[in-house]
Amino acid sequence: MKKKIAFFLCVMVLVGITAGCAQLTVRFDTQGGSSIAIQEVAKGKTITQPPVPQKTGHTFAGWFTDTTFRTPWDFTKTKVNANTTLYAKWTPNSYSISFFIQDGPSIPSQSVLYGAKATEPKVAQKIGHTLSSWYTDPAYQSLWDFSLRQVAAATTLYARWIPNTYSVNFDSNGGPALASVDVTYGNPLIDAPTPKRTGFVFEGWFEGPAYTRAWNVTKDPVLQETRLQARWSVERHLLIYQANDNPLAVVPEATSYDYGTAIKIQEPKVDSRTESPVFNGWSTSADGKGTLYAVGDFITMGEKVITLYAQWFTPVRQVSSKGFHTLMLKQNGTLVSVGYNTNGQLGDGSKTTRKAPVVVMERVDAVSAGIGHSLVLDYSGILWGMGGNILGQLGDGSTSNRSVPVRIMDSVAAIAAGGSHSLIIKKDGTLWATGNNEDGQLGDGSTDMHRSPVKVASEIQSVSAGEYHSLIVKRDGTLWTMGWNDFGQLGAGDTKSRSIPVKVMDGVQMVSAGFSHTMILKKDGTLWAAGNNERGQLGDGSLINRVSPVQVFSDVRSVHAGATHTLIIKKDGSLWAMGGNDYGQLGDGSQDDQLLPVKVLEDVQTASASNQFSHVVTSDGRTWAFGLNEYGQLGDGSTSTRLVRVRIL
Repeated sequence: MKKKIAFFLCVMVLVGITAGCAQLTVRFDTQGGSSIAIQEVAKGKTITQPPVPQKTGHTFAGWFTDTTFRTPWDFTKTKVNANTTLYAKWTPNSYSISFFIQDGPSIPSQSVLYGAKATEPKVAQKIGHTLSSWYTDPAYQSLWDFSLRQVAAATTLYARWIPNTYSVNFDSNGGPALASVDVTYGNPLIDAPTPKRTGFVFEGWFEGPAYTRAWNVTKDPVLQETRLQARWSVERHLLIYQANDNPLAVVPEATSYDYGTAIKIQEPKVDSRTESPVFNGWSTSADGKGTLYAVGDFITMGEKVITLYAQWFTPVRQVSSKGFHTLMLKQNGTLVSVGYNTNGQLGDGSKTTRKAPVVVMERVDAVSAGIGHSLVLDYSGILWGMGGNILGQLGDGSTSNRSVPVRIMDSVAAIAAGGSHSLIIKKDGTLWATGNNEDGQLGDGSTDMHRSPVKVASEIQSVSAGEYHSLIVKRDGTLWTMGWNDFGQLGAGDTKSRSIPVKVMDGVQMVSAGFSHTMILKKDGTLWAAGNNERGQLGDGSLINRVSPVQVFSDVRSVHAGATHTLIIKKDGSLWAMGGNDYGQLGDGSQDDQLLPVKVLEDVQTASASNQFSHVVTSDGRTWAFGLNEYGQLGDGSTSTRLVRVRIL
């Protein structure tokens, strides 16, 4: 049995061998290259050399019988004796990697095998630039990553350089702090700031160790971190003096000065032979409401032209107030008025109350304010009147109020306006009176009102009119009084009213009638007082009314009686005051009544005491006011009561 099986197997093997010897198979493993067809060949025969396979990035190096490529296959000699697989051997190609730097340092190319990675070269720096990346195209669209990218062909890599950004810092050199500006390498500093510095002109930016080279912001390129310093020149501006509508004045010549220079204020020149207004300092505005400077003061040149306007004033020589309005007569004959104007007593053609003086007339010689009317005497001796006239106090023959001056009489020498009556001294020394006469204050022996002046007395030197009483000083120095006398203000020793003048004293120089008290200045400079003293207005230290004059002061030059207070100017020019002071009308800065005269001011020329307010003219012609100001009667442009004097003109 075993012999039969063995014989059967031998037969099968022989059959297989006989069949195999007919054709053998040769396969080609291209190792990733292009495929090659299988060949069949008889045993002991050679095979045909196939076409060369292709493999990207490689060069074909022959066929081998093993994968270690130790035994090459010779198609002309080697015979096939069994089924065989041949293996293709490949040699990777070597490719050149070139580097394009673009104005930078040259770099040698690299030879890199297919599939290998190129080595990122070390590149010297390009001035003002930083190497960003390498790209396979000059448009920088395809980035080359040396850590990932394998070489597959000859390649040129393009370096992309990013220009550096540099900070430009600014030293404003006394100007404002400025932020730095970032500029790309090689570009100009087109965004350079232009600093501002008060009083200086910016001349530009400078660089260098000593900042001596000018920097052209439109042309000079920024090549590194840079620091620029501002250069300045000091502004120069003119100081201009303006005569300010005074053609008689010669002002200093305009001169330019450096910013910050302290300049001593100069004085204008005025021909003393001309009737020029008085220089009153300089102001930075023509209307005098700017900053004021006196000659010799210093002004600092600022950042623009300074114009100084000369301030002028015409000195005041007389002021008269009663009720709530004031008349001021300038030395050049100009009359201005201010305050209450319901009756037209300001004479400006209106009935509008004024807080600042308005011009009324020119060529005026004297003025006198009553309670609600005003009298004006011009250079020609003509008497004019305006304001309330319901009691005939203007003397124009009517009882019509007048808001503009109306002509009353000619050949007049002096005037005095009372409460609602007027006293007029003509050049021949005769006294005339008009208006209210209910208490006999006109002195014509009646109590009848007069619409036109009536003659009262002769040989008259001066007069003063109170609210309802009148005082007369004759040429022989005798004092005569008439009118209301409830407080003994006539000084006649009793309280009986008089319609005919009664003699009171001898040796009188001047008189002043208040509302209900009388002040008498004798030729020897002594001051006497009579009448109402309930506020201490007589100045004798008491509150006792006096029916006969009592001496209260000495060395007096003039006296001015108001409603409840009195002003005295002594021969040395000092101003003294006494009486009611509830609105500061005494000018001592308080609101306390004074029973004895208190010294208020020096260097006074004349004054006027009215209904709880006062005006004073100093020797330089300047006018000051203090007290009640409800209707603007002080003339300072306000209605504020003043406890301390305020300048008016």
